[in-house]
Amino acid sequence: MSRQSAKDLAQNANKEVIVQPNEDDRVRNDNHDQLMLYLSNAFGRKQYVRDEMECLLCESHPGRSLDCRDWFCKGQNIYDCRDDGIILMRPYGKESEWRQIGSPKSWTFRFMKRRLGVEQSSAQGIYYKVDQSIARYAHSFGMELRQCQERFTFNGRSSIKSKQQSEYYDNPFLHRSTRWNQHLTLHHYRSANMFSKQYCNETSKSKMVVLGNGEKPKKLLHESNEFESFANGITLLEKVRETLNLSCGDEDEKYKSMIAGCYHQEIDDAPDRITYFPGHLDKCYIHNVWFVPLSHKPFFNFVAVPTSWEVAQDVDSYEDYQSWLRVISDDEQKSVLEFHDLFKRDAGKFMKVESVTVHVFSNKLGSVLQFPANRCFHATIIPAERQERTTKTYRDLLIFHPLVTM
Repeated sequence: MSRQSAKDLAQNANKEVIVQPNEDDRVRNDNHDQLMLYLSNAFGRKQYVRDEMECLLCESHPGRSLDCRDWFCKGQNIYDCRDDGIILMRPYGKESEWRQIGSPKSWTFRFMKRRLGVEQSSAQGIYYKVDQSIARYAHSFGMELRQCQERFTFNGRSSIKSKQQSEYYDNPFLHRSTRWNQHLTLHHYRSANMFSKQYCNETSKSKMVVLGNGEKPKKLLHESNEFESFANGITLLEKVRETLNLSCGDEDEKYKSMIAGCYHQEIDDAPDRITYFPGHLDKCYIHNVWFVPLSHKPFFNFVAVPTSWEVAQDVDSYEDYQSWLRVISDDEQKSVLEFHDLFKRDAGKFMKVESVTVHVFSNKLGSVLQFPANRCFHATIIPAERQERTTKTYRDLLIFHPLVTM
């Protein structure tokens, strides 16, 4: 296609079909990219965006005449977006008209990740509370999941060797030094995905995006579990949602999607050693998580936040952490402190901020820890058993997160 034809198309005031004025100037399939580049220049665009030009040619520009065809199903609505961001919709039928259905303020872009430096003093994203009423519901639900494993769908392979075990392997600590590797024992667990069916109104959606690192979306029907299938599941969910509303207020729309979860069930293969879940950031759609322990075994979370947020360290959690450091061996204490130093160093790199503050939170039955997991680097330390028990304790955890279906 000639540059003149591209210019005529961009400035087509008479809305005439001028893309193919003659056989010599016909647009071949293998020249579509070149045509759209010409058009981009003719429109004065500073940057060539192929999808934008394709939309102009195939969907919205008067006088289009490419070898493309639109196909509409019977009964299908069609949509458009004005230059000012207003969304328009036209129902099916020749008698229908375009009507406005919303403004840019009402649309949530779920997978856009904001830089941390934009917000100053965003302490409202960090919340920690211990509530004994939550402890009762959490313990009951944890016991129920342990006792009903045969009707629970776990992730991973169910072979004799694999046993659906998981560990967080994409971490920055395994290759630091040989000496450090000897002290690091990764936390082994089984994981499962959960969601609330009664809140999932998008019945046409068949999959949910999951929390696991590198995990593909899981089918709602066969690869995920419903909270409603368990006597204490939806009760715990409602109780935690009630607690969260006290911290952020009912008006915050983004918390209404917090109706999915990832269940971590500890595999007891290292009861006498400290185990670690290395530092990481979660997927960008995880704007917040709630850590709700389901068992009596306590553990500690390191959460790095930008220093500019001015978040106060929870005093009780810090005292619990210091008390634990005083009773472990010198070698164990050395490993934990090195883990802390490496965590803080990597937090600034992964979060892309100059100054971070590391907070420690003591997670125990009845506690709820909320923080923006896609923005705050975080890690977990699970203490070893200090004495022989008649009944083994496990670190079972439910991580509530937003439900995103597809």
